[in-house]
Amino acid sequence: MEQSKVIVYARFGVDVTQERIDTVKEKIDSFTKMIGSEVMDEHWELLASGSSSKVIHDIISKCCQERWAILTYDLKTLHEHHSGALSIIDKGADVGGPIFFIEAKSVIVTMMNDL
Repeated sequence: MEQSKVIVYARFGVDVTQERIDTVKEKIDSFTKMIGSEVMDEHWELLASGSSSKVIHDIISKCCQERWAILTYDLKTLHEHHSGALSIIDKGADVGGPIFFIEAKSVIVTMMNDL
């Protein structure tokens, strides 16, 4: 069976603690080992509130071309606002770039609370 290939993407606000980054990194590393996926690239960003990622759309395009997936932790590590995260998920789905979350339960709870 061929290994799944992923690009890790995580975005944090400038007020993030190193402990939070380390926790997310540890969980992502553990998850990729558990499912036996190969990490092709990683992008970790610290962005001021209201700033846009300069790489996320390039990541989506690359994943679409290569048939890789984007792996992130939860909605907040994809985008600071839930609506922005949902927009990125929608764009990824449109072009065939799936986005997977390690903390899927928090994603579902967040989305259900937004309804």
